[in-house]
Amino acid sequence: MRYIQREMPPLAPDADEAAVREGEAMRRAMPLSRLLDNGMDHADAVVLHAMSTAGVRWIAAGAYLGGRNVAVARAAYRHASAC
Repeated sequence: MRYIQREMPPLAPDADEAAVREGEAMRRAMPLSRLLDNGMDHADAVVLHAMSTAGVRWIAAGAYLGGRNVAVARAAYRHASAC
């Protein structure tokens, strides 16, 4: 299956102090182990943390990953339906 890439969500504008604290708090509240234990794919969990560290707001990063996973699932469904 071919990789589906969408435009990444925007970085937080100038990553003000509140946005930085929000990202840090979310990474503490939702460590990789917790995300994985709740069923998140390892690659998505790592990317979510990396995007948050880079300044993308947690909710925007999660929405991006969710949208990407829906696009991959639709492409797989279309491929399976064509067979």
